[in-house]
This record gives sequence, C-alpha cells and structure tokens, in this order.
Amino acid sequence: MRRSDSLQLAAILLALMFFSGAPLSRSRAQTLKGTILGTITDSSRAVIPSAQVLLTEVGTNFRRTEITNDSGFYVFANLDPGNYNDGAKII
Repeated sequence: MRRSDSLQLAAILLALMFFSGAPLSRSRAQTLKGTILGTITDSSRAVIPSAQVLLTEVGTNFRRTEITNDSGFYVFANLDPGNYNDGAKII
C-alpha cells in the first residue's frame, strides 16, 4: 500500500468515526437548573411561618407554590432557566 493510499484510508476512517457519532472521549451530559430561595419577613423583620410563596415563570406562565417553614424559609429547586416573578400570601 502506498503512503497516499494509507493517508486516504486514515482520513476516511477518521471521518466515519466523526460522522457516526462514535465518542472520542466519554463525557456526561450537563443540565442547567437553578434554585430560588429566601425568607419571608414582615416590616419588623420577624419571620413569617406558613406563608404561601408563588413563583411564576414569565415566558410560560408556569406556576409553583411552596410554604415557608417555621423559620420563614422557602426553596424552589430544580428550576429551568427563565425569568420569574414571585409573591407571598399569609394563609
């Protein structure tokens, strides 16, 4: 086999690997998720337990609610990227 034939064969094999999707290295998929957290307090900075917190994604109008714990703390985890509005209501 001539040198030019060897180079041509190597180029073809490399192109087949690239276009077939054969991984050259193993990597794990990454996801982009976020968390919004906070504490609900009144004007005297006292925490408000059992407040309902509403989170709305502006683009899709998707809504989630959480209830604050005894320390007035809430967490919205595993959120998709987007613009969010929030609000609270004492229940």
